[in-house]
Amino acid sequence: MTNVKPLLIGLLAASTLAFSPISQAQTSTDNWYVGVGAGQGKGKDVCTDVASIGISSCDDTANGYRIFAGFTFNKNFWVEFGYSDFGKADASGVVLSVPVTAEWKATAWDVSMLGMLPVADNFSVFGRLGIAMWNVDLDVNASGFPASQSASGADPVYGVGVEYNFTKQFGLRGEWARYSNVGDDNSTGQTDVDVTGVSVLYRFY
Repeated sequence: MTNVKPLLIGLLAASTLAFSPISQAQTSTDNWYVGVGAGQGKGKDVCTDVASIGISSCDDTANGYRIFAGFTFNKNFWVEFGYSDFGKADASGVVLSVPVTAEWKATAWDVSMLGMLPVADNFSVFGRLGIAMWNVDLDVNASGFPASQSASGADPVYGVGVEYNFTKQFGLRGEWARYSNVGDDNSTGQTDVDVTGVSVLYRFY
């Protein structure tokens, strides 16, 4: 697992500065927003791992969703909290003459800093950097005999995207994000999860 201590310290330091007495004096519900989105996640190494034991059929792409809330300190600096369900990857095959099926499911809570860059009226590009607290469940069934493994941890998440505001309150976002090192090599298997999705936002203006 990636050592996230330096990144976590940096996020905490940035949050501490942002929530200084000056920032707190300016805080109101006008700065908050919420959103929901849907997208497609891909576990880059899921099928590579199962192929090594002889499983021939594998789908490492799944539909998922994300819900989130955030706070805008100014037009360039936002902090966002979210929950993502990446869906599930399925695999099946025959190992040593035994039929085997497997299901790999992952979810994550995350906190991120967003750097926003307005480039035109109502249109911005942004970058994301944060920490994701992930959980993975692996369920395997070999000829009617089930077995399960679980793992959890924290690793970096980063991404880029675009945002368009239809009105002062409503916006649409498209984004690519990578959740790094999701899973455990010794139990569930480990992979980067790439997510491409679209979200709608509502601001409390």
